[in-house]
Amino acid sequence: MDVPTYWDGGSQESVCDPSRQAWASYYSLGTTGHDFTFDFTASGTYRIYFYFMDNDRYDPQNDKGIYYLRTTAEVTVNDAAHPSVTQIVNDAVDLCRQETNGSEYNMALWLHDWTLDQLEYDHSLNWCSAESGLTRHQGTCESYQRIYSKLLDAAGIANGRITGNGHTWNAVKIDSKWCQMDLTWDDTSDNWYRDPEQRLTVARAVYSGSPVLLLDKCTAALDPKTEREMLDRMRNLGRTVIIVTHRTAAISRR
Repeated sequence: MDVPTYWDGGSQESVCDPSRQAWASYYSLGTTGHDFTFDFTASGTYRIYFYFMDNDRYDPQNDKGIYYLRTTAEVTVNDAAHPSVTQIVNDAVDLCRQETNGSEYNMALWLHDWTLDQLEYDHSLNWCSAESGLTRHQGTCESYQRIYSKLLDAAGIANGRITGNGHTWNAVKIDSKWCQMDLTWDDTSDNWYRDPEQRLTVARAVYSGSPVLLLDKCTAALDPKTEREMLDRMRNLGRTVIIVTHRTAAISRR
């Protein structure tokens, strides 16, 4: 079977990542007891493609001449208690217009923060859609990118998609200037994505342009190699750096 897809009038998307172990078992032939359950969490149309394979197709004595049959299960959900992704996005943009002055910068920032409040990073790497992020409240970088893109589209803010090194994030045009926004990395809840929060704290401090950098316990969880590289670069910033730390060995290293 293929992973479920979701459609609510916009573009169709795969709700889950088909490469994950949660779905791999359903590809096995000649097995029994693979009951399939799935929760439909948003109004819209879900499609699931099932393939029935002939286990004897490679056995000349038992081959019936039928290799596989395919059928599609389509489920339409219309439930006010479970709004569609498009409805959730439009409601968020309406609220954004009410709570901001309508400038591209303020709206992009509001929608950025709103997105981060909707989901946690899915460390199982199973859920990868806007549907999963907005209605199951978990997802990978694909979910963060897709949700934010839908919000920006609805708000009339130009945006694009950037990919690289197995990751994806957003390009956003604000006040005629393009910038990159990575909501996965910006999500600073306890359910953290890959690297420790200290890395982002350091990065924000370095790129803030402040003549004085105050780094309070920001290097505590860094590995030694990253810590050395960070401190070497700070020495070349031409700025005063104030570091509060219990580990002075790395700072005194030349």
